[in-house]
Amino acid sequence: MAVAVCSPALSSPTGSVTTTVYVGRHFEVRDHDQPTKYVFDGSTRVAEITGSLSSNLRVQRLRLYSGWNLCSLAVSGPFPATGAEAISTAYQWNSGTGDYSRITLGQSLAAGTVLWIKAGTNADVSVLGTYSNPSPQPVQPGGAYFPGAGLEAWSPGLPGLASSWGFDALSGEWLSHVAGDLASVSGPPPTLSPGQAFFLQSAAAASLEIPDPTLRIRYYHEDHLGSSSVITDASGALVEETAFYPFGTPRNEDKPRQIHEPYQFTQKERDLESGLHDFGKRFYSSTLGRWLSTDPLEEKGGSLNLYAYARQDPLRYQDADGMEVTLAKSYDKKSGVTTYTMHLEGVVVSDAKKSTITRDQLEGFKERLAEQIKNSYQGQEGKIRWQTTVDLTVVDKIPSPDSKAHVFKIVDVAAHGPSKAGDAALFGRTMNIDTKTFFGERPGSNASELERSAYISAENVGAHEFGHVLGLNDIDMPTGREDRNNLMSHQRLYDRAAIRTDQLKGIVNDINAKHVNLSDADAAKRGR
Repeated sequence: MAVAVCSPALSSPTGSVTTTVYVGRHFEVRDHDQPTKYVFDGSTRVAEITGSLSSNLRVQRLRLYSGWNLCSLAVSGPFPATGAEAISTAYQWNSGTGDYSRITLGQSLAAGTVLWIKAGTNADVSVLGTYSNPSPQPVQPGGAYFPGAGLEAWSPGLPGLASSWGFDALSGEWLSHVAGDLASVSGPPPTLSPGQAFFLQSAAAASLEIPDPTLRIRYYHEDHLGSSSVITDASGALVEETAFYPFGTPRNEDKPRQIHEPYQFTQKERDLESGLHDFGKRFYSSTLGRWLSTDPLEEKGGSLNLYAYARQDPLRYQDADGMEVTLAKSYDKKSGVTTYTMHLEGVVVSDAKKSTITRDQLEGFKERLAEQIKNSYQGQEGKIRWQTTVDLTVVDKIPSPDSKAHVFKIVDVAAHGPSKAGDAALFGRTMNIDTKTFFGERPGSNASELERSAYISAENVGAHEFGHVLGLNDIDMPTGREDRNNLMSHQRLYDRAAIRTDQLKGIVNDINAKHVNLSDADAAKRGR
């Protein structure tokens, strides 16, 4: 999906829009509403992708404002797919005749079409169609409208003595960049967001070059601390190279392509305006080598100096990479409730040799597992509340043993456990799920009570093994129906998933005591 905005970003006084929409770890809408995708290998950011690398159908959304809007299409298809009720009238620019013609809503339009749309209200409309990569646009003497560069932000290099105009839908005004004698008092050259268009007046024939196609993919090359020390394009050419002082201040920067990369020191985002690094829980100043706020876990965070970064030893350590189980504590003054929020970031991977497991099957399992864990590891007792958030990613290969990743791994045969449905070492990081469990057929509506009670889903087993990682032991000999409803019981009924509050208290104590997040090797030394 791509979001386009027919707005004043075209002629912003600073030449850029710095607002970023963080849709998720893998997708953001960055400067000038440019859709930006990220590829991860476990917790490692491998690549950044802009534009589109796919020939599949794409959805382009145009954000319209009440009144007239100047837009362009990046996909070919019927206009619009949704939101037609907000459009009063619409016209398309005809480059051959140099004029506009009215279009019928639902009419099929080609990518690159420039539209002049009147909306009755602020609205989002969408177009579903095939995406076409942008190509250089020829410029003839005279004036004409030009579309943006597909799904990429674009700062076109204007020909000499050429003037441009962009329409600001919010104010209803035309904003100009004028060449010649008035250049010093005109606005800046245009930067187009995906879905925008502009008018160009040129005295001579020329060509508008598109954004460099090799920059649609940028590869991150990390140093020993995970910092993006080198970034290359799709062809391997240098985009940026940065050397950092120990606490993260850039020592030397080489930017031959004049591109700002936000994810730098330890791959945390550095705000261009303030120079601060966003580590999620708090902001860090690499200039000072200090956090700007105290550790949310106080002394339990690893240091008596609540403002210290990485134990004051940044050559050996970095901030937690997010793959560990972490715990946050909050207090609501109004209700008097204290909430413990446990957060898990991990990966799902197949290590099955005898069975074929597709990416779609792993993605489906990931979603069910995340929901199971969130629903299982929660509860409230008086003024104490427990909850869990989960962020799982499907990966193609098993993380290295020194990785801090928590791994849900599908294996041919689970090593331990009476049912051999799954296996995990107490306080370890790897949770094995047997393929027999993974491919287990869910009971249908006509199944008997015995069949339903005997069924244990793969996500239930994964959540059970996660309990071992958090320090919970099995309930092997249930003493009553309550135990048979417990997630940690091997004789649990009907795929039960309850966790008692005393178990949740134990988990909090183990996390605070730093028993959790051991490597598998260290967990094995402790014994199960």
